[in-house]
Amino acid sequence: MYAKRLKSDLVELCRQRGLRIGRSTKEQLIAQLEERDRLDDPIPVPEGSRPADAAWALGPDRAGRGQTAAEDIPRPFLPMPGGGVGGSPVNTQGTLTLAASRGSSRRSSPSLERRRLEWEREMKMRELEDREKQRQHEEKQRQHEQEEKERERQEKEALVSGPVLANPDFDKPFVVFTDASDTGLGAVLMQEDEKGERHPIVYLSKKLLPREQHYAAIEKECLAMVWTLKELEPYLFGRHFTVYTDHSPLTWLHQMKGANAKLLRWSLLLQDYDMDVVHVKGSANLIADALSRRGGPELPQVTGQRDPAQFSIEGGRDVMM
Repeated sequence: MYAKRLKSDLVELCRQRGLRIGRSTKEQLIAQLEERDRLDDPIPVPEGSRPADAAWALGPDRAGRGQTAAEDIPRPFLPMPGGGVGGSPVNTQGTLTLAASRGSSRRSSPSLERRRLEWEREMKMRELEDREKQRQHEEKQRQHEQEEKERERQEKEALVSGPVLANPDFDKPFVVFTDASDTGLGAVLMQEDEKGERHPIVYLSKKLLPREQHYAAIEKECLAMVWTLKELEPYLFGRHFTVYTDHSPLTWLHQMKGANAKLLRWSLLLQDYDMDVVHVKGSANLIADALSRRGGPELPQVTGQRDPAQFSIEGGRDVMM
C-alpha cells in the first residue's frame, strides 16, 4: 500500500498522523504507518462476548501478569448493546475501537489538528511569498518596458529636433569631427549653412575589436580618422575638407618618422585626401565623443550650450595642411 509512494509523501503522512519521523528510513516509515493503520482499524468482536475476551483479541501481551487486558484499557462510558452505559470498549456495532478504548484520540486529535493548522498556515505563507515575488518581478518588467519606451521616445524626439540632419551640398566645404574611446570610434560629417550654423549630415559609430582596444591612444585616434574617411569617401574624396580632433599629435602625423609601422601605413593612406587636420578642445568635440562611447557607461555631459553641434572650434592651435 505504501511501498510505491515516495519518501516525501510518507513523511507528510507521518507528520499528519503525529508519528515520529527523525532520520527514519522509508521502510521504518512504512512500518509506522502500517502499525498505526492496524491499531486504528476496528477489530470485529462476536456479539455477546465479554470485554475481557474482546481485549484478548488485541494480543495476550496486554493481559498477562495477573491483569486482564480489559482492566488495562481505559474504558470510556459507551452505550452497551443491551442498553445502559458501561465501561466496555465494545461499541454498539459489536466492534472494538482501539483508539477510543485507549483514549488516544482524545489526546492526539488536538495535536494533529494543531499540526494540520500549522502546515496549512505555512503553505499559505509560502503561497503569499510566491505571489509577492511574482508581483515584484512583473513590476520590474513593467518598469523596464516603460524605461525602454521612454528611451525610444527620446531618441525619436532627438532625431526630429535640432540639430536636424541636412542634405549635403557638394558646392560647400565639409567638416568632419572624429574621436576614439577605449571601446569605440565616433565621427560626424557636418556643413555650415548661410547663417553660419553647422548641421550634421552623417553620424558614424563603431565598436572596437578586442585587439583594437589594446592600441595606444594615438593609434586609436588615427584609426578613428582613417576609418571615418573611408566611410565618408563618397562625400570627401577629391574635395577639400577639414578634420577636427581633440588629439594634438595627429596634426603632425604626415611628418612622423618613427618605428611604428601601423601609423606610417595609415599616414600614407591619409595622403590621398585633401584635408586640414585641426586640433580642438574636448569640449568642442562632444558629438564624436558621445558616438565613440555609444552603449558605454560614461557619456560626456553637455553643459553651457543648448546645441552641441554649435560648439565653438576656436582655440585650435595646431593645423596640418
